[in-house]
Amino acid sequence: MTTLAEWKLTSEDGKVDCSLPYTMVFLGRTDCDINMESDSVDKRHALITFDHYQNRFKVKDLGTSSGTYINERRIPDETFITIEEGDAIQLGRDILSISCLILIDHIVFLVPFRVPF
Repeated sequence: MTTLAEWKLTSEDGKVDCSLPYTMVFLGRTDCDINMESDSVDKRHALITFDHYQNRFKVKDLGTSSGTYINERRIPDETFITIEEGDAIQLGRDILSISCLILIDHIVFLVPFRVPF
């Protein structure tokens, strides 16, 4: 049986819709891996990385004035916080959601279907 997971980051307005690599990505207004067109987002606002030891994605605010929020709670500056499927990640006034598509032997499931890894 072949199992693949594709994690997606999407915005409410549809301007952001991308797959998350199992590496590190910068989010911000300009010169980032994921660019967001918003006055409330700093030039380099946040960082999402994959923790290979915990098998989880984590987000970190890069010391912004408008902050980064997970499910409406502001996260501390420069501290990695684990994010889960379905979490709402807010950069300034812009909200992104994280979701996972699971592919098992050519059948696609949208999480919350859970596959033990």
